[in-house]
Amino acid sequence: MKELKANEIEIDLSNLNLPKSTKDVKIKVKFDHQSRAYEALKDAVKLDNKNYNIFVAGPTGSGRHTFVREFLSQIVSEMPVPKDWAYVYNFSNAFAPRALSFEPGNAQRFKDAMSKMKKEVLESVKRAFESNDYAKRKSDLEGKYASKRKELWDSLSKKSSELGFAVQVGPTGIMTVPVLNGKPLSQEEFDRLNPDQKKFYEENVIKLKKLVDGTLHKSRVLENEFKDKMDKLDEEIAKFAIDPIFEELNEKFKENSDIVDFLKLVRKDILDNLEVLRNDQTDKDKFMARYDINVVIDNSKVHGAPVVEELNPTYANLFGKVEYYATMGTLQTDFKFIRSGAFHRANGGFMILNAEDLFRSELSWDATKRLINSGTLKIENIQEYLGYGITVTLNPEPIPANVKIIMVGEPWIYDLLYQYDADFRKFFKIKAPFDWEIDLSSDGVEYYLQLLRSVIDKRNLLHVDESGIKEIIRTGMRLIERRTKISTQANRITAILVESDHKARELKKKKIDAQSVKEALKAMELRLSLEADRMLEYFKNNEIMIDTTGEKVGQVNGLTVIEGGDYPFGMPVRITAKTHLSDTGVIDIQRESNMSGKIFTKAVLIISNYLSAKYTTKHPLSFAATVSFEQTYSTIEGDSASVAETLSIISAISKIPLKQSLAITGSINQNGEVQPVGGIPYKIEGFFKVCKIKGLTGDQGVIIPASNVDDLVLDPEIIESVKAGKFHIWTVRNVDEALEIATGKKAGKMDGKMNYEKGSINYLVVKEIERISKMEEKSEKKRTNKRKSAKKTRNTESQDFIDDEDEEDDED
Repeated sequence: MKELKANEIEIDLSNLNLPKSTKDVKIKVKFDHQSRAYEALKDAVKLDNKNYNIFVAGPTGSGRHTFVREFLSQIVSEMPVPKDWAYVYNFSNAFAPRALSFEPGNAQRFKDAMSKMKKEVLESVKRAFESNDYAKRKSDLEGKYASKRKELWDSLSKKSSELGFAVQVGPTGIMTVPVLNGKPLSQEEFDRLNPDQKKFYEENVIKLKKLVDGTLHKSRVLENEFKDKMDKLDEEIAKFAIDPIFEELNEKFKENSDIVDFLKLVRKDILDNLEVLRNDQTDKDKFMARYDINVVIDNSKVHGAPVVEELNPTYANLFGKVEYYATMGTLQTDFKFIRSGAFHRANGGFMILNAEDLFRSELSWDATKRLINSGTLKIENIQEYLGYGITVTLNPEPIPANVKIIMVGEPWIYDLLYQYDADFRKFFKIKAPFDWEIDLSSDGVEYYLQLLRSVIDKRNLLHVDESGIKEIIRTGMRLIERRTKISTQANRITAILVESDHKARELKKKKIDAQSVKEALKAMELRLSLEADRMLEYFKNNEIMIDTTGEKVGQVNGLTVIEGGDYPFGMPVRITAKTHLSDTGVIDIQRESNMSGKIFTKAVLIISNYLSAKYTTKHPLSFAATVSFEQTYSTIEGDSASVAETLSIISAISKIPLKQSLAITGSINQNGEVQPVGGIPYKIEGFFKVCKIKGLTGDQGVIIPASNVDDLVLDPEIIESVKAGKFHIWTVRNVDEALEIATGKKAGKMDGKMNYEKGSINYLVVKEIERISKMEEKSEKKRTNKRKSAKKTRNTESQDFIDDEDEEDDED
């Protein structure tokens, strides 16, 4: 047991080698403060396996994302820049666009080159087909085949004339007419011919039909030959026009065989569709759009491996989509409307995802697992992914995926996924545990100063002088309730710096000093402390009854913490105990009324066993002790009131009063040892404020576990009150030490004969238990005698009844 002096609870930062200002702090990327996470990330990067993705587990606001970004910035520059990817038209199947890969930066170059190619092709083709050379060659070819056609038809006319017929070509086909003496015969004239003449014509008409059919066949062959010759001429002219363009393209991209093959298909498609390009009635730009290049992954401006952090991981944002456009009331699409997702941009590098955001987005987690398992990036709209697609859409060729996923989340999310999702265990084999606090060592302070400097530079804030640094460090200690560590909650630190900067500027200061930080913290507390201030009013008006002076039997002040969201605060609570004859032991009213949690219930059982083991060495507990947390109307959880409850029960049994000027916190084990609890600074400050509004008397204070000394990050006003002797803080290691402080009497030790020192508290408790036991024995003896007497009476009455019946039988 020990009363702490003011110098033992003051926070002395004079031994820290702090700079005069954060302006003197140089940013050096170090990862010593998060060695576990750092080593895990290093291992994961070296393991080139799709299953070795990373889950960074740590509390929100502890700088997890910043740490990951800083780590990656150190390694990605040494990694190769991944390839570009683009989608192009598939000449075999327009609904299945092809994916082409390029060396970094070449996709955009190829896109620009193809855009230039389209213009040059149209211009060159137009010039070529409007040239005099083409006109002359075409005219010569047309003349040549016109002569051949004339010879063919002249031959037909001559031969048909020899057969007695004239051949006429009409709009409906070829007509043959019999001729006599050079004149065509009408039907009437033909009918007047003699039989021999008719026979001549009838015999020759069959020969003529064969002659006409043969001529028509030769004409078709001639026309096809002419068309082929014209096509060859057009192709020759077109090749002459476009080949230099494609030769230049092939030379630029000759190292990429896929591009060379694609250019061959483009050239062939152009030559196959010359009539479209030459027809003034066609939309040439629309047709030429099939030669566009849709770059979906462009790493032209990336240095090293890409790092992508998707803040809104919806399915479409992660995996891309196919967009549509409306034409005449219908939806249409093509390969140019394929849109990439974040995973495409991260391909070949790292993807940072927030776990909670990922799981809030429907289907994103399942699709992410599918990506890891398949090793490919497939773009399909969500309805197609679900199998509900009802419109014609595209089926783009998948792109090989090589991305390391770093998921950042709370530890409970990792535990939940690891337990219930087998795929998570398979795909996220690396856990990077992120600590939310750092030791107050030279390395820890150095990191903390760098954290301050980085926030200041990023937010363009005023620099912090030495006094301000100390105040912020104290606040960092307060956040985790430890004097030997500092919190790394980056969001809280940023908020403090931003508001301190605002206060410093209001005070016309050039730097953020201690006063600026205190004013900022005061303003933040004012915004958040409404509920706490209302509670203090209840104590002041005695609406919540707490005594801070005098002594009472079976009554003690416990300490609790109310978790008011971002503003936890402490408050005392009156704990009372009453005893009466029974053999039920300790009865906690909260537990019996289902207003307690599991830990609280466990604590009550520990108290009961502790009391039984300590005081019933000779006589059993023959009484019931009821314990109640007065004026509490919600569920109570935790074991930090165990010491206070134990003292109230002992006081109720021994009839020794407890000092109401004290408040007690601490849990106990079955050996009566006092164990550390949480929220110590808030609990002490809560009781101090109540004592202050009720009047400080100089003998008020708190009893806390000795193992909680390092948690004393207290308000300076309390330290000054301790220094002035107006408030006290005692530390204890066991229940007996707490008893002695709370009663001012000796607890008493047990001797070899299992007896406590005469007159001590423990002695009085045992004596009271003995007295109650004897009373219980006498009462039990009386009850036993009464039961025996009642049984004897019942037996006598039964015998008299039997005798009476026997007498009646005799009379009968």
